[in-house]
Amino acid sequence: MRHYLSLLFIGVAACSFGQNALPIYHDTLGYSGNFIELDEAIDYHSTSIKNDLSKTFIWGGEIDQTVKDRSFNKHSGINRLGFYNTNELRYLHLSKPFLGKESCGWGVKMGYYAAGSVSYNKDLFGLLMNGNSSYLDQTASFSNTISQFMLFQKVGFGLVDRKTKSSIYLNVINVQQAFKATIDKGELSQNADGSSLDVLLDGEFAFTEGANFSQGLGLAIDGEYRFMAPWIKDSKAPFSISVNNLGVAYMYNGMSKYVIDSTYNYNGFTVNQLTNSAATFGDDFDVFDSLRIEKTQVKKWLATPGYIQLMKLVDDNSSKKLQTFFGVRVYPTMRAVPAVFVGLNYRPIQAFSAALSMYYGGFGKIRSGLYLSYLAKKITIGLGTDDILGYVSKNGFGQSLIVKLSWRINK
Repeated sequence: MRHYLSLLFIGVAACSFGQNALPIYHDTLGYSGNFIELDEAIDYHSTSIKNDLSKTFIWGGEIDQTVKDRSFNKHSGINRLGFYNTNELRYLHLSKPFLGKESCGWGVKMGYYAAGSVSYNKDLFGLLMNGNSSYLDQTASFSNTISQFMLFQKVGFGLVDRKTKSSIYLNVINVQQAFKATIDKGELSQNADGSSLDVLLDGEFAFTEGANFSQGLGLAIDGEYRFMAPWIKDSKAPFSISVNNLGVAYMYNGMSKYVIDSTYNYNGFTVNQLTNSAATFGDDFDVFDSLRIEKTQVKKWLATPGYIQLMKLVDDNSSKKLQTFFGVRVYPTMRAVPAVFVGLNYRPIQAFSAALSMYYGGFGKIRSGLYLSYLAKKITIGLGTDDILGYVSKNGFGQSLIVKLSWRINK
């Protein structure tokens, strides 16, 4: 049972979409030239799992009981964990009008992405970390658990406004790996000496198998609309509404699907029956027959992990050294709550800026970020993190690294 429940976390912690809250500069005078842009980001964030445990869970190593207890004590009713990785390269051709329209340019992009999330309760974490022995003569509940993960690549073409950099892209998605699991109802009850237990399960697991590079194909949309809006003291400030990776993919190569159809208690399982199996999913695991777990191959549609965001941008042409930025982001296809963030950008000289931010929501709770940027005439380099505490303390609940490069190759 412990190995079975571990899959809910392995699907997330294997590899990982961007939830960063860094400032975005907007040139109110318009854009000219052609650009090569590179975005790299990796992040994991949790409501309840401390860094000393999550690092070991991701990278491997021994986990002592003190480390387990530190995270277990931080868990509450509903807990979340998210992990993502973004690697995206873009080319924007804005030096000449496209399709005979003066305001229109074009762009292409390609990237490699991974994203996963899990929403779970405290008992599930307790079973995973400490096994059945921690729930003797008790009932552990892990109902309403949802876990999902997707590793995918995309190639897209889009239209870009030469003045505002507003854009719309249509992307072709290739899904390399995918995993989705739900437990609508789950309980595990044991007697006082741990010799037998009752299991109640109602849910399903579906995941890709094999080493094929392509397991599914789909389409997704990236888009951004930038506009000037009224701001303080009769001024105007740049804002944007954006969507990222919103789409669907069809898993044409099929997914292994396990359906657990159990709406009543099953009695008589000894602990050895659940722990001595050679494989979690295999023909020798006769408990699957007892639990009425049915395996099928299915071809199905999956939603890609994406987000929608409203954000105040930083005015690249403002004479103010201090500017605010803030926003709100929702994840319609992920197990996350709406996220809000606010920050202050300081630009003492034209070629350098530093920003601090506060972020709440998404896959975790509150965190703070730091971003440094070098802004030359043709080259912009940005380096930052959404989680300062995560880099300096094991008491953090995540880590984050963000790298951004932009090169104006001609005017």
